[in-house]
Amino acid sequence: MNIEIILGDRGYDSKECFNEIAKLGAKPGIPVRKNSITRSKGSPTRRKTVISQHRDFDKWKEQVQFTMRCVVESIFSGSKRRFGEYMFSLKEKNRCVEMWLRTILWNVLIYPR
Repeated sequence: MNIEIILGDRGYDSKECFNEIAKLGAKPGIPVRKNSITRSKGSPTRRKTVISQHRDFDKWKEQVQFTMRCVVESIFSGSKRRFGEYMFSLKEKNRCVEMWLRTILWNVLIYPR
């Protein structure tokens, strides 16, 4: 799996999220809280993010392409409006298949040939 940047909002600002993103080998695109300190024990990835955001937040936004979040949020919103917020499948494996099928159907509906 080749994931470069994982974007999220401030709600995902936790050591656990930053550690999981680091395990995937990706760069976190999560803005930290304004009162965050640079001594982030237990998460070196979060510490680096806090330092870079405190240095120059606009430069950090450019580096992680944070403005792309609006595109992702628009797709999520449109998908929920079209197919509903809830999934019908109960098992994890079936949920993955259901989301895969919804994504294919979304692409067919949005980009007809």
